[in-house]
Amino acid sequence: MVNLVIKTDVEYDPVNHQKTDIYYDGDAKEARGAIIDIHGGGWFRGDKAKDADSSKRLAALGYLVVTPAYRITPQAIIRHLCWIWIDYLTG
Repeated sequence: MVNLVIKTDVEYDPVNHQKTDIYYDGDAKEARGAIIDIHGGGWFRGDKAKDADSSKRLAALGYLVVTPAYRITPQAIIRHLCWIWIDYLTG
């Protein structure tokens, strides 16, 4: 049985107040890897909550899963979002 840990609404971008959900097995000594689960919506709609089920399934398989909300276009530039996520994860 997996000890699924879910941390919701963790702020990763304090400038734009963007939040992420983090999923992992609390009993695992080490994750199999990390996955950034970017929700669908063509960069102009959608929400991180719609990917909660897939994020839980991936975490149950041993992955650390980060499912961020993000600013929608045209306010956001996608390559900037990716660098923000990488900076947050590598901290």
